[in-house]
Amino acid sequence: MDAAVAAAFAIGVVEPDGSGIGGGGGMVIYLNDLKESYYIDYYPKASEKGAEAGYAGRNDIRTGKSVCIPGTVAGLVMAQERFGSLDLPTVMAPAIRLAAEGFTVDGVLARILLDNIETLLSDETTTGIFTMEGFPYMEGDLIVQEELAATLETIARKGRKGFYEGPLAESMVRGLNERGGTQTLHDFASYEASLSEPLAGSYRGYTVLTACPPQSGLSLIEALNILENHHLEDHPHYSGSARSLHLMAETQRIVYTDRYQYLGDPGMVTIPLEGLLSKEYGTAMYGRINPARLDPAPYDALEPGDPYPFMEKSVVHSSAGRSAFEFSGSGLEREAFEFSATLLDREADRGATARLMAREADGGHTTHLSVIDGQGNCVSLTQTLGLFFGSGQTVNGVLFNSAMSNFTFRDTESPNIYADGKTPRSAIMPAILLKEDRPFLVFGSPGAARIISTMIGIVVNVVDYGMDAEGANRAPRFYCSNREEYLHLESGIDAGVISRLEEMGHSLQVYQGTDLFFGGVQMILVDPETGLFSGSADSRRGGSAEGY
Repeated sequence: MDAAVAAAFAIGVVEPDGSGIGGGGGMVIYLNDLKESYYIDYYPKASEKGAEAGYAGRNDIRTGKSVCIPGTVAGLVMAQERFGSLDLPTVMAPAIRLAAEGFTVDGVLARILLDNIETLLSDETTTGIFTMEGFPYMEGDLIVQEELAATLETIARKGRKGFYEGPLAESMVRGLNERGGTQTLHDFASYEASLSEPLAGSYRGYTVLTACPPQSGLSLIEALNILENHHLEDHPHYSGSARSLHLMAETQRIVYTDRYQYLGDPGMVTIPLEGLLSKEYGTAMYGRINPARLDPAPYDALEPGDPYPFMEKSVVHSSAGRSAFEFSGSGLEREAFEFSATLLDREADRGATARLMAREADGGHTTHLSVIDGQGNCVSLTQTLGLFFGSGQTVNGVLFNSAMSNFTFRDTESPNIYADGKTPRSAIMPAILLKEDRPFLVFGSPGAARIISTMIGIVVNVVDYGMDAEGANRAPRFYCSNREEYLHLESGIDAGVISRLEEMGHSLQVYQGTDLFFGGVQMILVDPETGLFSGSADSRRGGSAEGY
């Protein structure tokens, strides 16, 4: 945990496009000796007066209106105090040094700075940090963030309260309000990260630990439950098999459709979690896949599944967001069934409805890190600012998130519809795979909605096809969703597979080379026989694997 927290604070300084203390995230923790697992959710939360700001989508993304209350400080401080062995000033020292003394811009960041120059110019303070006379810093230049260093020093000395209460909180609220936001001191003072057990599932004898709602770990488990019904290992790798790739693409389409239908803030909506995660539901969804062609077509014609018959008990969520399986057969359960029937029987065309729903923020933003120590304790941590460079608004050196862009605003029946004080749905899903209660794979990825498809592919590559860490990471990727007009394919898929997929009814968009559109997996694989660790940093974006 010392290493994970130190790295998380530091990467928020040197990869400012993807994360930082103005954002949020989540982490899965596994304590190997104790065989205990935890999940810390520290995703941004809407202001209690957010509706008053009148957020209007893309027109307001680069203003204070798009900022939700950041959770990174609360989450990392909670993790360090609960599981760390060093004090906060020690683990924050590298981040403070990198902010105060500066860091050298690498090629990846230089390209992202150039591509997002309009965002950097949307706020005078942000402009002063990341540009020189209006031009973005280039590879080899030094970026110094003295004001951020001062804010980090305050957190190191005072902990969580140094950020969420007192003079710093007052200054940040004032600055955000001046930029169009309606954040309050109470928003900051009342923000709490949550500590719970992670979602747990299984796949071919491996235990899967991943993120809880409203993060998207359930989509990973649901997909693996579907794929478990098919012996992928008996068929060629999907890069050389249209049948395998089609099956996986249709699985992706199913879980994306269910995610948009059912996933939202568990403190405010009822999620049929038990049904979505059940093996029986996975088998039923596998039975819906036509192995010969895209069915139904086009991609947005797929109806969500009905997980309620696969629930032994209804899922009830308290105002604190903790789930409890109770009230079986109660009026609340009947309401849940009636709600499901209403959604499934809507008169509106499903495809038209999907197009009307606000799309979640696109892009390759977000960052991930994976950590394991000599005793096998491990952390999988994903954090984000929303879009690249978040809202683009900087106050007290803190570049703030654009998490309002993750909400749905037009479909009032969506579980992700905006509400004051609500946490938006997110695609992040840090994860850990265990083999006989010992760490096997620690992994995660940035990549917005493609995180889900990328994570499914990594598990299949490692578990079904026996790839090592580097091979699994370099294998070509693909993405299929009910929100897309195309099946997106990275280069490396055989030409014959591409032709066959088109014959099966798929509309394809093929990318040249590897592309950060498909994420940036950072993973650690543990050899079950030797216990040796192997790490792989995705070549699609910045990162490195280091051992100490």
